[in-house]
Amino acid sequence: MQLMNARYFFLCSLFLLPSEVINLNFFLMKRLFLLCPRFINYFFFNSATNQLYICVKSAYFLSFFTFLKNFFEFYYNSLVDICAVDFPERSSRFSLFYNLVSVFLNHRLFIYSCVAETSAIPSLSSLYFSANCLEREIWDLFGIFFFKHPDLRRILTDYGFDGFALRKDFPLTGYVEVRFEESNKYIIYEPVELSQEYRFFDFQTPWRPFSV
Repeated sequence: MQLMNARYFFLCSLFLLPSEVINLNFFLMKRLFLLCPRFINYFFFNSATNQLYICVKSAYFLSFFTFLKNFFEFYYNSLVDICAVDFPERSSRFSLFYNLVSVFLNHRLFIYSCVAETSAIPSLSSLYFSANCLEREIWDLFGIFFFKHPDLRRILTDYGFDGFALRKDFPLTGYVEVRFEESNKYIIYEPVELSQEYRFFDFQTPWRPFSV
């Protein structure tokens, strides 16, 4: 069948033709490989959830998102979420999943990219307003740097926070502890001090110290 406008294929997927079943995900992949083959590394399809994932080459990252948002057959003009996953054993430690929605096609698309711990990835804040806070959150919790972001600073943790909270190498006790100094009426940051009294238990009355 000759490839036609994406809206035609979407309508056919709602009202299935008697002679053939047209899959919108399959159409999108054929169309993307035809229009921008250099942008895509590979793709995979989750048949259980009917979701399409596309891995994009880092050199064409921003160009590919610009194409998806502005090309008249797609119009993926809504960035719903950005999810980051940490794999400490990999050379490209972090994986980013961009959740895009096209109201024009009534379709959801996931863009996938890998980022090394010391590398950066282009910011999408110039294309999607929602990317501003989403990228700040990922920078705050994972330490993934988004270059050309207009205001890349912490959004969830404190400004003096040391490290990135959702990296798996972060100590559960943290680096500093906070307390309020009543006499001087201000907040004090100081190194973590874990003090616990050693107690003997008889294992029958665990809430009462064992007397020797």
